[in-house]
Amino acid sequence: MSKAYDRVEWAFLRGTLLRGVFLSNTGCRATGPIDGGCGGTTSSKEQVGEVRQILQAYARASGQEIYFQKSTMVISGGVPMAVKHLLGAMLRVSMVPRHDKYLGFSAVGGRLREALFKNIRGRMWNRIRGWNTKMLSQAGKGVLVNAVLQSLPTYAMFCFQLPSGFLRSLEYLIADFWWHNRGEKRVHWVAWRQLCRSMSTGGLGFRELREFNWAVLAKQGWRILTRPTSSFETAELGPAHR
Repeated sequence: MSKAYDRVEWAFLRGTLLRGVFLSNTGCRATGPIDGGCGGTTSSKEQVGEVRQILQAYARASGQEIYFQKSTMVISGGVPMAVKHLLGAMLRVSMVPRHDKYLGFSAVGGRLREALFKNIRGRMWNRIRGWNTKMLSQAGKGVLVNAVLQSLPTYAMFCFQLPSGFLRSLEYLIADFWWHNRGEKRVHWVAWRQLCRSMSTGGLGFRELREFNWAVLAKQGWRILTRPTSSFETAELGPAHR
């Protein structure tokens, strides 16, 4: 979707910020049902034209606008190249061989292997590498562990049961950061499970990531069971689930 600063005049935006009031007659939300979404169609010229009309109707009704410059599409390899270029020109989007990522995760199907989530470990390592150059107290490290490092895989945990080996590698990175002191050998004096105990029982209240993953998935399952009329249950599970 196009962002506000792509469409709003700066003079209007400045006046709005100074007044501290923003009025909207359209009730436009920050995100919409096709924001960052994946759509599918066939390679028919007529159908692609209909898709563009639908997107334009959505933009008029919602007050939002599709950001075609950042949109991409995947066309089957059996479609002639001339047709591919024609369809791309009609929709004003670029073609890609495949969508490697969706919402930050691999869009390639198959078994859930560690390689599919390596970006999470990379982001965690980049954070730790930057922090290791600073003088941090143990209390400061504890805040960073709870507020930042352990929150990085949370979204993925709500969607997938992550491989146990991958979660152990994340826990090792966190423990290594916790015990690291500049100029000293990194020795883990206490087992990770001990650190994950509550503070009242001698631990630090860190998360055991595998158990947390199970907990959030159970929460999702309970939500589906107790809300049978939810949009997710109706659209994704259908009558067979009920």
